[in-house]
Amino acid sequence: MKNKLMQIVGPTFQMLAAYTVLHLFKRSLLRMNIWTVGEKKTEARDNGYHFFNYVHKNHPEVNIYYIIAKGAPDEKKLPADRVVHFGTFMHKLYCLAAINCIGGQAHANKPYYNIPAMKRVYDRLKRKSQKLIWISHGVRKDKIDAFSPKVTNYSLFTVATQTEYKYYTKQFEIPENKIALTGLCRFDNLHQFKTKRQILVMPTFRSWLKPRDTSLDEVTKEQAELFTSSPFFHYYFELLTNKRLHQLLEKDNIQLIFYLHYSFQAYRRLFRGVNHPNILIAGRNDYDVQALLKESLLLVTDYSSVFFDFCYMKKPVIYYQFDQDEYRSKHYKEGYWSYERDGFGPVLKECKDVVNEIEDVVKSSFVLSPEYKKKADEFFVPYDNNNCKRLYEAIINLKN
Repeated sequence: MKNKLMQIVGPTFQMLAAYTVLHLFKRSLLRMNIWTVGEKKTEARDNGYHFFNYVHKNHPEVNIYYIIAKGAPDEKKLPADRVVHFGTFMHKLYCLAAINCIGGQAHANKPYYNIPAMKRVYDRLKRKSQKLIWISHGVRKDKIDAFSPKVTNYSLFTVATQTEYKYYTKQFEIPENKIALTGLCRFDNLHQFKTKRQILVMPTFRSWLKPRDTSLDEVTKEQAELFTSSPFFHYYFELLTNKRLHQLLEKDNIQLIFYLHYSFQAYRRLFRGVNHPNILIAGRNDYDVQALLKESLLLVTDYSSVFFDFCYMKKPVIYYQFDQDEYRSKHYKEGYWSYERDGFGPVLKECKDVVNEIEDVVKSSFVLSPEYKKKADEFFVPYDNNNCKRLYEAIINLKN
């Protein structure tokens, strides 16, 4: 109890100081129509980033600011006068003054979001009319309790497709004024792209193997041992060291990029044993996920929602799901989406079958089969480059 109390004393004092400064000396901030946007605190590359760019370019009447950690590699992509550094006094001031807090995560990069007890403090001190807009990180497909407005007190919850809208409205009894079908902001950028002879292997993380601090580039010896003894490591290492796959890559002059989820990036050095000139173990600071998706011809993933982005571009995908039971029992429960019934590619559990399928896709010149193309055409409605515009209009309509 004492430790928990000590944990919030300093942050509470900081927030009270920001509140006092805001209302005594910086009241002009309350009249500035401030919107804050954030994703992971070290990144500017997802839906929040695309929405920030849209508003900054098209709506000068909005003072929109992007929250990011100082010195993060993605900071250079942002206009300096619209950056708020995470954890600074300015961060606290601007979040308290903001009319809208917009986030790819439910916390929207608000101050001290990682301390649960600070949520009540923040809610007491923020401007009373402030709205929390939880924009999609990806197409949501699983059953996660946080999506309920009873769990996460959002003002607006956005979804990307009609299927999502129908499912989550019914599953969590979300009122119509708290949910909007906007599409994903980053989809606006997926209508024009150039490809390379490149295969992307991009699995999601496993909650039970997640490092304690996902922002670090190293893990402890104990964490490394736990990870390398897992089926996840075994199956992907087996795939990446498969001799038939190597021969295929060499013969057809194909590069394979292996990109671990943000939460697993610290484990990438454990794949150093994959020593082949046509295979690259990619780091998050050196590669942009959307750029990799756009330029690749084939995606191999497991349960990651990035396959929606890939199939939005009508490109083939393979689902490598060797641990279905464990994933569903320890990670996310299945929602409306069935990979076998609804997926845009085959669901495989063995390395040899994945290699065979990769070979078949290469022989087909990386063309999405008519069966899966029909599914994609029917699923992605709306299909246009007005996703950012729809989100902006949905936020504006919150006032009414």
